[in-house]
Order: sequence, then structure tokens, then C-alpha cells
Amino acid sequence: MINEDIVLAPETFDRFCDLVYQKAGIKLGPQKEALVSARIGKRLRKLGLNSYEEYLRVVAEDKAGDELVEMLNAISTNVTHFYREDRHFDLLGQYLKRWESEGQTGFKIWCAASSTGEEPYTIAITVKDALRDSSDVKILATDISTKVLGLAKEGLYAPRQMEK
Repeated sequence: MINEDIVLAPETFDRFCDLVYQKAGIKLGPQKEALVSARIGKRLRKLGLNSYEEYLRVVAEDKAGDELVEMLNAISTNVTHFYREDRHFDLLGQYLKRWESEGQTGFKIWCAASSTGEEPYTIAITVKDALRDSSDVKILATDISTKVLGLAKEGLYAPRQMEK
């Protein structure tokens, strides 16, 4: 039986922070300790492990990197919705129109934290509204969480999710 009262020691939390920063470039501050404890705690229970230190060993010894991916999926917070921070999309539309009026016809846009896809799809809508069809536009949508990228690829959203 797994001990439900496993404690994440400060030095072990620091090791998680270092690993996440080294592997993913994500800086976890002290305010994320409870999040890491809870989410990695779920991985401990799923894998039948008894300590956070044991989990760190599992991640380190997994040469395929599958558990590292699971760990990053677990600690990722995926907050997104269509037109999130809508003034950013207004500004993007203004820039696109200006650049097109100056003769630019090719655009490459990277949405680095695309989560389940609402933001890159909003970028696509903004592009469609701002530019003529003759423009060459490429949108790259990425995310550290492989779990949410699968949902983004589906591109299926309830009507209420698309409300501005």
C-alpha cells in the first residue's frame, strides 16, 4: 500500500525545479510547490512509488524519456480559450494589415503555448479577417504537453467555447 502522507522535501522540490527548467525551460517558483506535490503525487500513486525521490530516479533512468513526458504533462497548467487576451489579437490584426499594406505577403506565426488549440485557431481567424487570400501564412502551434496537443489536433470545440 502506498503512503498517502508522502511529503515533498524542499530539497527534492528544488531538484524537480532544476529538472523541469533543464528539460523544458520552465521556471517553477516556490509558489508552485503545492502544485508539483499534488500532480507528481498522482504519478507516484499510479506507478506504485513511495517517495518523490524514487520518482526522480524513475525519470532519470527512463532512457526512452516517456516518464519525463508524463512528468511535464502532469505539471503543465493548460489555461486557454478563444480570444484569450483579446487585445493581443486586435494588435496582431493591426500589424498584419500594416505589413500587408507595405508589401509583405508571407507570414510565419508561432504560438508557443497552444494548449488545446483555442489560441492558434484564434490566430488563424485573426489572420483570415486581416489579410487578403493571396497572402502566404504559416502558423506553428506547439506546447510542452503532448496530452493537450492531441486535443488541439482534433480541433473540436463546443459552441460555448467559441464565445468571445
